Amino acid sequence: DALGAAIFKRRMLTALGSSETLLALPADLRPPLAAGVAIYPGDAAQLEGLLAVADARITEAREGRVADLGLDGADVDRAFPDGPIGTLDCFSAWADHQLEAEAAGWGGDPEWAEKGLRERVSALLRRRIEIVSPYKEAVSRGASFQALPQNAPTALKCLSRTVDTIWQAAGDRSADFSYYTKRMTLAGIYGATLLYWLTDNSEGNAETWRFLDRRLAGLRAFGELTRQCKSALAHMPDPFRILGSFRRPPGPSGR
Repeated sequence: DALGAAIFKRRMLTALGSSETLLALPADLRPPLAAGVAIYPGDAAQLEGLLAVADARITEAREGRVADLGLDGADVDRAFPDGPIGTLDCFSAWADHQLEAEAAGWGGDPEWAEKGLRERVSALLRRRIEIVSPYKEAVSRGASFQALPQNAPTALKCLSRTVDTIWQAAGDRSADFSYYTKRMTLAGIYGATLLYWLTDNSEGNAETWRFLDRRLAGLRAFGELTRQCKSALAHMPDPFRILGSFRRPPGPSGR
């Protein structure tokens, strides 16, 4: 599980680091990505072998659980034609819908309305983890399974849906480039916090919430930098107006 979690985190950070949206931004405006990611010390063949064994063990465990519950394997296959990864996708979507439904009920709370955007994001991210906390072992195994190369597209789809749900529930209505940078940044924070939570044995997950607060402090700094840059750009002259002020010199005929 620790190996799978490390690989999943590495793949997530690699995807964020190669994002066309982020690479299009000036270097000083790109959100920082977490450092110190664990990498498997063996060679590629050993790693692929371990991943294949993990895939087989998860499939075997799933089939055994289906039998223990007295379910018909054929019915389960029809409900989840993509196999275990489809089951994880459905579970992640369920947790996102739970969060969305709860957040909709917070809208009429005056205390919620008074919270800043960062406080809302913090509360929502924390609540998203709390929703799946009764299934911590399943989340841990699921993270390992999503780390398999063939499952990367679905893993990123689940991550994208979760962070979008959090931003929408927080009241973010951005429609410019910050729409993407906010989600990319929160994806790194959510993924890192989730992995920290999986190994956190502190009472009430206190260490996880402190870890989350430290990560979100960086998000606030990034937001302030972005606002400063937008303000500076707003006071710069319009380059198209400047270019339009230059006239082509007259030709030999005076035209």
